[in-house]
Amino acid sequence: MPVVPFTIGPNWKTFLLSCVCWLAASWTLVVGAEPLSFRRDIRPILSDKCFQCHGPDSQERQANLRLDVAESATAAADSGAIPIVPEDLSASEVFQRIASDDD
Repeated sequence: MPVVPFTIGPNWKTFLLSCVCWLAASWTLVVGAEPLSFRRDIRPILSDKCFQCHGPDSQERQANLRLDVAESATAAADSGAIPIVPEDLSASEVFQRIASDDD
């Protein structure tokens, strides 16, 4: 069986440049990612389904729970449950209710 010498070929610079560009783009996505913002990222998700009963209108608000303001959405409710636990989806009561099959 003949031994074939390893050759890089004429396209190695293109390949190397592609790898460097891919790594640079990936790195900026990871490092440059902004942290989540309640107002920008979370509030719009809750506005359609939750604010009718847990929004700014104190006459319509149920369970004394206000989800349109980050401070009350991340504080313990009257029941003791914390509606939204930052950076811990599994401990967030709101997520548990959204993910539940119950109506």
